[in-house]
Amino acid sequence: MQTARALTVVTHRAEATAAELAENRQRVEVLQPRAVAYDILSAAKEPKLISLYAKDIGVPQRRLFAMLDRWDWIFQRTSREMKVRKGPWVGGYRGLKLGYVEHDTDIVDNGVRVVEARQVMITAKGQRVIENLLAQGKLPLNGPRKA
Repeated sequence: MQTARALTVVTHRAEATAAELAENRQRVEVLQPRAVAYDILSAAKEPKLISLYAKDIGVPQRRLFAMLDRWDWIFQRTSREMKVRKGPWVGGYRGLKLGYVEHDTDIVDNGVRVVEARQVMITAKGQRVIENLLAQGKLPLNGPRKA
């Protein structure tokens, strides 16, 4: 008789556990979109200068610039004075279109004239792309340089 009673108690517990499990699955399904949105918002970062971002992820600055140049996220303008590729870095078509880089524009008054200074910055979206590649070991930091 005790065995039958113990079996009844175990059966009731199993049924209660199955009901709780089904209820918890429903909660997960309802909360899943909110959790994804929270992850995206919590991972959002401020745009950073490429040189500072290179330091943050432990990549040599020149290699990061060269890699972003290969990917057409940025390119280096030709200097008007020297007629060589030593001008400022600016956002490339692909990088700007995909939202991986943006320009930060400042107005600088040096006493003689007012100059518009533009700096290219890597956005939160671009940072996530690079960090995902780093995590997967697919970042070509030691590859051949662009000619």
